Amino acid sequence: MANHVCSNCVEDVYLKAIIDKKGQPAKCDACHVEREKAITVADLGEILEPILRELIELGDEVKRFSPDDENGYLEQEGDDLDYFVQEVLGQYFDFNDEIIEAVIDAEGCWPPDGDEPFFSTSNSYVSRRVVDQKHWSTWRHLEQEIRHKRRFFNFGVKGFFDELFSDIETLLTHVGRTNLAGSLVQSLPPGSLFYRSRKCDSGDLRERMFKQPYKYVGPPPIESARAGRMNPDGISLFYGAREWETCLAEIRPDLGGESGTITVETTEPLRLLDFTQFKHAYKVLSYFQPDYKEQAARCAFLREMGDLISRPVAPGHEAEYLITQAMTEYLANEFRIRFDGLLYASTQRKEGTNVVLFPRSTTKGSTLPVKYKDGSITFYWTNKIEYGHDERKYRLGAKGLEPDWDWWDDPD
Repeated sequence: MANHVCSNCVEDVYLKAIIDKKGQPAKCDACHVEREKAITVADLGEILEPILRELIELGDEVKRFSPDDENGYLEQEGDDLDYFVQEVLGQYFDFNDEIIEAVIDAEGCWPPDGDEPFFSTSNSYVSRRVVDQKHWSTWRHLEQEIRHKRRFFNFGVKGFFDELFSDIETLLTHVGRTNLAGSLVQSLPPGSLFYRSRKCDSGDLRERMFKQPYKYVGPPPIESARAGRMNPDGISLFYGAREWETCLAEIRPDLGGESGTITVETTEPLRLLDFTQFKHAYKVLSYFQPDYKEQAARCAFLREMGDLISRPVAPGHEAEYLITQAMTEYLANEFRIRFDGLLYASTQRKEGTNVVLFPRSTTKGSTLPVKYKDGSITFYWTNKIEYGHDERKYRLGAKGLEPDWDWWDDPD
């Protein structure tokens, strides 16, 4: 007699809905109660098989060594099928072995005819890497469109960001190496400190910086504001950092050069989108929800956005900032609850965090939500510059040059 599982015993809400729709009266082998809605384990295998086929691939054979065997032996990387069945279901059943056999049977493989089975209790599997071609392709397309075709009134850009950031406030992020979940949105109280630096190339400028620190080290007035990573010409934002060392690294002073650094404190509560945490972002998804692949791919793209918006742009190629400028304007003005600024990783100092704050409109014009911290002007002399280098390997794939993930260092 076939085993059954009822919708009451399933924890995943999407699978529960599937069973409620397809199920028939039967005695559930999990709760041992006659239920109105239950499916056979064979039916469950039919549901799981295509999901698992998309989710996993066979692990590679790798050579292992032991103290007693210097020649080594081959071992397949990964976990068994049982591990991934539990991963997809999100729970364990006493008849899990029967569920695994049902998945294997659902493959419809017939070895006597020469078929090679994918699912087997003797194989080990690894998760497939999620690649989001859709959002990458759209990002690159809009980047070119803004540069060469349609810069103003570009509804395609707004639609893209509407979809991309639709639930950004509810996405979670892993906190360090703990099991705690954090948020991509940071709320900072008034009095939070940031730093800003400027090169000092003359004694006259040094004196002016000392007498009027915020005027000469702070953000430029709108008539002097030049295009940057997050702003076009004529829009003055506050660019700074959470650490004074990061500020100095970002302005890249010459060896033997002098720089002035000020401390500012925020004047009101701020709501910042923290791109430094995007690499750890995730959304609680069900493998059974109809749009699982699309949502998983979108999360994969978001996890790469922190590096995407922080990437260095070579001098003379500042037009590449147009897409991040459009994104900043969207988050500052078009998002349903506007952000006051962004945090993003420094490319000049490892573990450094940059900040950009947006101006607010008042009856007296635009104003930035910061003020100079009295007596904080500090001058630094650059006596050493160091560089470090990590190897990156690439290989030619079906779509051109791509990272060789087996060799790349893990940035985490």
